[in-house]
Amino acid sequence: MAILGVGSRVKRDDAVGLVVVDHLKGKVPSFVRVFDCETVPESFTGPIRRFSPSHVLIIDAAEMASNIGEIRFLYPDSIAESVFSTHILSLSVLSEYIVSEIGAKVLLLGIQPGDLRFGMELTPELHEVAVKLSHEILSALLKVG
Repeated sequence: MAILGVGSRVKRDDAVGLVVVDHLKGKVPSFVRVFDCETVPESFTGPIRRFSPSHVLIIDAAEMASNIGEIRFLYPDSIAESVFSTHILSLSVLSEYIVSEIGAKVLLLGIQPGDLRFGMELTPELHEVAVKLSHEILSALLKVG
């Protein structure tokens, strides 16, 4: 399994996926690789291909018109192009590439941001969500592994 954190570290809550993978680094079982993709997840297709995961989980802030910190699983073929916004290549296109060229199943985990203005720290609400989510992901992976 590959876990990709996506977002911009200079746009406050947009970095939530990156903070989640920061918390996972060095703690996941050997069958999992964590990638800090920032705003260019397409630049990591080579390393992902070499790792050859069966599953890819992409974690990113997503404008879903919901409550701050709400988490939803989103299937690549069901998202609107405007849901994710700070990266050059849309995550639906990246997901299609991963499925067709790497053969992995892809799931997107969207987290509703609260503040996307320029700034280096998550809002307290999203920081709490990121820490809790990273603990839940790690716990699930350790049970499987």
